[in-house]
Amino acid sequence: MDDLKLAWRNVWRNTRRSVVTIAATSLALFVMIVYRGLISGYMTGLERNILDLEVGDVQAYASGYREKPSIYTTIAEPEAFVGALERAGYRVSPRLLGTGLGAGTDTSSGVQLIGI
Repeated sequence: MDDLKLAWRNVWRNTRRSVVTIAATSLALFVMIVYRGLISGYMTGLERNILDLEVGDVQAYASGYREKPSIYTTIAEPEAFVGALERAGYRVSPRLLGTGLGAGTDTSSGVQLIGI
């Protein structure tokens, strides 16, 4: 207990130094907490945007599509499939995705086509 009392007195021996150190540490901690909150909000927004605008929460593929992706591999009766999901209480949006290479005279770039 004497060591703790000695340490406490030593902290306040030079009051100005202690106040500056405590203030700097508190400011740094505050900035780190705010920064962590900003990054967390940014990442949550990115995830939500990707789910809302592109892939959705769940994806359903035709049999064999994952092994050999092709724009021509489709679900046999999409209207019946979508109707069954909607009757079960799900919100459904059928989408058609295709990727390829867009080429110009001098350059080329990957492209993704999304049909809603």
